[in-house]
Amino acid sequence: MSLEALRRRRLELALSYGVDLPKPKSLAVEAPGFALGRCYSALFTPQGDHVVTIGANGTFLWGCAARSKLKKLPAPSNPSEICFSPDGSELLLRNDSGKFMRVALPSGEIIAQFNARHPFRLEGCGSYAPDETILQLAYGGVLLQLDGSTGKVLSEYQLEANCYSGEVHWNVDAAEVLVAQTSMADRTNVSRPCALWRWSLPLQTGGPERIRRSWISLHTEIQRETGRLITHFGLGQKGQHVIEVLDLTSLSVIDQFACTGGITPAPALSRDGLSWGVSGDFFLQLGLRGTVVDLPGRGRASFHPSQNLLAVSGDEGFVTSTDRVGALLPALQVVQDEHELSQRGYERMMTLPGRIMPTRLVVYRTPEGLLVQPERESGRRYLPIEDIECGDNPEDLGVALERGLVIARSASAGEDQSGGEGRDFLSGVVSSPRYDCKACVAVAFASDAIDVWPLKAGPKSGFRQHWYPVAAIEPKLRGANLAQVVIRMLGYYRAPK
Repeated sequence: MSLEALRRRRLELALSYGVDLPKPKSLAVEAPGFALGRCYSALFTPQGDHVVTIGANGTFLWGCAARSKLKKLPAPSNPSEICFSPDGSELLLRNDSGKFMRVALPSGEIIAQFNARHPFRLEGCGSYAPDETILQLAYGGVLLQLDGSTGKVLSEYQLEANCYSGEVHWNVDAAEVLVAQTSMADRTNVSRPCALWRWSLPLQTGGPERIRRSWISLHTEIQRETGRLITHFGLGQKGQHVIEVLDLTSLSVIDQFACTGGITPAPALSRDGLSWGVSGDFFLQLGLRGTVVDLPGRGRASFHPSQNLLAVSGDEGFVTSTDRVGALLPALQVVQDEHELSQRGYERMMTLPGRIMPTRLVVYRTPEGLLVQPERESGRRYLPIEDIECGDNPEDLGVALERGLVIARSASAGEDQSGGEGRDFLSGVVSSPRYDCKACVAVAFASDAIDVWPLKAGPKSGFRQHWYPVAAIEPKLRGANLAQVVIRMLGYYRAPK
């Protein structure tokens, strides 16, 4: 989807909500499930006793029986990849800077941490290997074997040079390594060719066997306990993808499911082989015993190793039983709407140099009534011009808004009547003209919509304009009708104490 199409969709969403903006709240999930909050990744441990989540606030260990967060785990800054040791006693995390950390579970004790000493960036998801070593792909299709305590490169092997990113799996029972490579996307945004390798251990004794099949955008996951390899790839036609379940020994196809395209690795499959999950561009697609469900927003699925539970990451992560996913769809759609509204707000605030900022008025609620401040644009800053006091009713405010709009649009860019006060459009900080102002709304008159921003009270007498929320109403609305919208939005945030 193009950027312009995204903007149109977000505008339509904002216009459809109007002033009835959803207020962010925690997702309510019935037992045995529980809410995880915002997280980039949520994975069950191999034994299923815990869930590990990675988010902006850190990496956490959750207890499935306790249905709550147990502790914050040590992790490198901004970890991007995660995997478990085969017995589930360790967690391996890596960030894009090449820093690794091995963490004991469930204690959270750091076993080792190191930086991989290799001149090229690391790609994809690594794996534990025998003799306390780590296997990891690097740029250019190089498979590295790292010392698990120091990160020293013990050996390196050249695979397909045009295929660099992918997953490495240690198949303990067969004493072999499986490496899936996805190539760099070409000009049509298609990754080809992809490669799947099988390599007997120890690696030094022989070369890898390349599986003679052709894939587009190949991603994989392993189920050691059931002896299955899950592959997710494209079929060569836009939008057509498939999940294939392979036998780990023969690599023959056991089952196949039609699904959407994916943007992230690690397709998920339930232990009984009847349910699956893949990440799409704008939704997480789940196949639950023959019923396909699209969860709004990006996320990743993880199935419990023995129970009928599903962990989902995203803007509102959660754990739930698979038969209750449908009941969460309305709440998840509101969460996705909030995310889209926040992105629209971000775009509106990030006015690029050379673009004209929309005319803006700021309305304050005071103990005596309402106060309107028309503003003028000065570069990328808004400067207040004068104060217009009015009564606390739609008719009086409608007149004040019309007057303020005329003043703001006729203000000369060369005059400065603000006494040096300025407002940075990027930070969205508004200084209150009086200490007793209880609420604040910014009204921006753009060409495609009137944006109404409820501002949250900050420290001292200031108000802060966030990316979210931002209401949008029809651009021709004026007078008492516009005033009613502003008065309603003045009550969006609770008045400061």
